[in-house]
Amino acid sequence: MMKAQEQKKLTLKKLKSLNTVWHPESTLVFKSPTEHKVIGRLVDGELIPLDKMAIELSDTWSLKIDESLLEEEVEEEVEEVEEVEEEVEEEVEEEVEEEVEEVEEVEEEVEEEQIKEVEPADDEREETKTDTEQAKDTEMPKNEKVLATLSNPDIDRIRSLKLVLITELGVLGVLEDKYRTELGVLEDKHRTELGVLEDKYRTEIVNYRHELGDKLIKTLKSHN
Repeated sequence: MMKAQEQKKLTLKKLKSLNTVWHPESTLVFKSPTEHKVIGRLVDGELIPLDKMAIELSDTWSLKIDESLLEEEVEEEVEEVEEVEEEVEEEVEEEVEEEVEEVEEVEEEVEEEQIKEVEPADDEREETKTDTEQAKDTEMPKNEKVLATLSNPDIDRIRSLKLVLITELGVLGVLEDKYRTELGVLEDKHRTELGVLEDKYRTEIVNYRHELGDKLIKTLKSHN
């Protein structure tokens, strides 16, 4: 069947709506009336851009496809992956910023409360002024008093929030690695497909030249 289709002359028809020509039997549409490279299929009067079925039909009918369309498809997929990466990064950054602000607010509140607990009231400060001055050298600094209360629930909450931030930053790194890997796989996949197509068409060109050479020799022998 393949040989019969290859030997059969293609009957192309004008496609005025797209200013080109097409092959009704296979539904394949060409790039222009003079450049017979497949760009898609005509289904119910509408152009279906180059897809897997169009490529298979092109192979069946020994027709070339417009390889620039494959390159455009790769570029579009790469752009789509990059957009997703940017969106994920922005979302995670916003969440991290919000949680950092929340942690800072809690830290400020805790510090204010602890300072109030450490500092005596005004009337108490006046009554114990002499004792305070005498014990100045042995008094524990305020910072150490704050550190001494690190076991209270507010400090535990701060620690938990910090652990959450560290975890989310790790998730962000994993997502970045994931999308970089997917991008690399897509690029390798399409490079491989393009390489296969190039090898295929080179082989077909060589075979066609050999056929022409054989026909020419037969023609010359028949005339002799």
